[in-house]
Amino acid sequence: MKRPQAELNAIVGRQEVIKAFIYETNKIKEGYTQAEIDTFPTQEAEAQAWAADNTAPTPLLDAIISESGEVKADLTTKILGNAVAMKAAIGKAIGTKQREDKAARA
Repeated sequence: MKRPQAELNAIVGRQEVIKAFIYETNKIKEGYTQAEIDTFPTQEAEAQAWAADNTAPTPLLDAIISESGEVKADLTTKILGNAVAMKAAIGKAIGTKQREDKAARA
């Protein structure tokens, strides 16, 4: 069954939107390994807990600083700042994808 040209154009348009989204999110993750990315939620949770109570257990952060030599307060500040920046960048990419996807469907 042959699809109408408008439907085919919409499919191609949506595929381009997805490719652009993948490209943008890959740029955001550039420089990080998947193993590091997988720890981001734990890093953020431990950093938030430690910022609220510097006696909170932070096994991942403790392991990081034992090898990196960073100061926990500095690492915590960096992690929390990076988390905000990452969420903002991903949020913008998602918003752009949604807008462009909507336009591709029209």
